Amino acid sequence: ILTVRFVTDRSVTEAGFTAVYTTTDEHPVHQSGCGTPELQNNATGTFTSINYPNNYIPGKTCEWEIVVESGKKARLVFDSFDLEARLGCPASNDYVEVFDNIGDNFVSTGRHCGSITLAPVMSTNNTLKVVFASDGDSNVGTGFSASYTTVP
Repeated sequence: ILTVRFVTDRSVTEAGFTAVYTTTDEHPVHQSGCGTPELQNNATGTFTSINYPNNYIPGKTCEWEIVVESGKKARLVFDSFDLEARLGCPASNDYVEVFDNIGDNFVSTGRHCGSITLAPVMSTNNTLKVVFASDGDSNVGTGFSASYTTVP
């Protein structure tokens, strides 16, 4: 939101001013994993969907890769979760999908949508990947807030 207020004391009349602005569909502060994958490589951390805690932006795909110390595991918790709900959470819907790195492959641990409480996810090795996708329609929610810790 941009607000411009023009105040005058009415003592002198002049031409005033001209303003030019442009709009963008990009998040003005932080893309939060959208555009390019965001690496989370601290022992603990938090990340959120774009625009959280306000409604997320339609038509976005965002990715976070959590990498903790070799020989340890990552424990991922979704502290808040509110996405468009659809039975089965199809790829044509808004969803979050978590992948566990097993060997040289990322294996899905599940795709989730709606306003639900998710069980914590524990990595098999030291890496997890989280993908958030929102379709182009206006049925959105506040998205999610997630945190992770390193466990032995």
